[in-house]
Amino acid sequence: MITIHTLAGTWADKWTGYPADVARYLTEWNGVWAELQGLPESEFHWNPVNYIASFGPVPPGSPDKPSYKQSVQMGVDQCVADIQAIPGKHILVGYSQGAEVTGRVCLELIEGRLQDRLEDCLLCIGIGDPTRQKHDETRGTGKGWGISGLEIPKSSIRRISYATKGDIYCTTPDGETGQTMRAMYAALTELQIHNPTELVGDMIKALSGDDKLLDQLAELMTTPITSGIGIFDALIRLGEFASTSAHFRYHEWAVADAIDIIAAL
Repeated sequence: MITIHTLAGTWADKWTGYPADVARYLTEWNGVWAELQGLPESEFHWNPVNYIASFGPVPPGSPDKPSYKQSVQMGVDQCVADIQAIPGKHILVGYSQGAEVTGRVCLELIEGRLQDRLEDCLLCIGIGDPTRQKHDETRGTGKGWGISGLEIPKSSIRRISYATKGDIYCTTPDGETGQTMRAMYAALTELQIHNPTELVGDMIKALSGDDKLLDQLAELMTTPITSGIGIFDALIRLGEFASTSAHFRYHEWAVADAIDIIAAL
């Protein structure tokens, strides 16, 4: 039996989103079809990892939620515990924040708490992955790398990254523009911004009456990250991201492709 560990994106519950769609087809729907046809049961078991997938005190009504960075670490810790508790081969599938969790779990497999389970990991699939690496297998039209800047050493883990043009989370370029985007990402995840398409409004909401967040913004503004050209290019990319909804269109092609790849293992 191969366990599929899925990590949902920001604000989604563990049963919802692209990773869940992939695993549900390979386990529940495929199992029903196999039963109807008198075929062997599915060789896959689905473990939706239970983590908060929050992004700080916004939207309104969630003032006490962990920041994005805290949420990611909670997801990593829970996924590590799940892998330790479930023996056998496994696959990681994550989307957006969940893909950053899977990227950091790969680090745990390579050089951390899960080194004894490295050979059990058959595949890591990242959809709109902030930890996309230059050595990942790429599916899609998006060029560039993960906006988180996390470096994952090449290993026996086969990593597949689904990237659409305009999705800044997984198509951050090299050079000054990339440095600017990664610096902004690091600061804004600390600021706990709600929605990249509504940065100004969310920033105002996040900063209202919170000296700590104001200090974080001041740190971003005073950090000499790049020249004006890099900032200008980064803003253009942000505008493209907001206008195309590139981060939210993977259902059109990535889910089916991921299902085919896993089914062929």
